[in-house]
Amino acid sequence: MSVYVSRRKRTNDLNVRKPVECTVAPTREAAAPTDTAEGKDWSPRRKVRPVNYLLPHSLAWLESLPPAARPLALATKYPRIVNRIALAWNEPGTSRANFDDLVYDSRGSRQGFPPDVHRDLLALREYYYGYAPTLAQSA
Repeated sequence: MSVYVSRRKRTNDLNVRKPVECTVAPTREAAAPTDTAEGKDWSPRRKVRPVNYLLPHSLAWLESLPPAARPLALATKYPRIVNRIALAWNEPGTSRANFDDLVYDSRGSRQGFPPDVHRDLLALREYYYGYAPTLAQSA
């Protein structure tokens, strides 16, 4: 018997129209965590923790910025955020979402950044939109 079977025969052999049924119901423990529960350890449910030091790509990106736009306080206190911004710098949609997520509180429960870090974020956002206005508008 040959391994090369015609397409018509293969589709007849496969039962692709029968839906797969789920026999296991999700338990309460497997349900998504709520924001109202306090005092619980949510670390097992989170994504992998990002590195909390500047990556070589981020260092090169920082050096490419003009001195007035370099977020030094942000890089010192929150290097993982600088890594995130540097990675998405050439992607307009992702950069715009990053800046919106970092500057505006969409949850209503965030404490916010220290004033020097907040100033760095605002200056960097203004530089990005001024530096690449067509990129910022195309998102």
